[in-house]
Amino acid sequence: MHIAALEKALNVKFPSKYSEEMEYISKKISSGNKLVLNNGEDSISIKRVLDMDCEKEESIFQVYTEFRDLMKDGSIPIVNAGYDDYICLYFIDRKLPPKVILWCYERSFESIDYAIFPLAETFEEFIDRIEQVDV
Repeated sequence: MHIAALEKALNVKFPSKYSEEMEYISKKISSGNKLVLNNGEDSISIKRVLDMDCEKEESIFQVYTEFRDLMKDGSIPIVNAGYDDYICLYFIDRKLPPKVILWCYERSFESIDYAIFPLAETFEEFIDRIEQVDV
């Protein structure tokens, strides 16, 4: 699916370099590299970039559809972080650029607000904090 169709289906505007950056990350992972988001004291695994093709099982649209009732409104999953946790673009206001959050599946059963953790103020900051680590 082209990003424009995905944006229309989700009623959001992805960051301008989204496709390019995520394709690069996806290629690094498929080449056997281990990537993490350096989050200060912790690092969050980047297991798999979600596909933009709505028909694929592990796509942005499929994961969003499956979990949207457990996610804070405006959360769009983009990366599988393991254990059914996802790194998401978080559109607080769909007219403004998104922040980046971690959404935790297990915690979402307690409270939607309890399930999210801020990771980056911008998509660019998120990309800048991704590091390759030794396997």
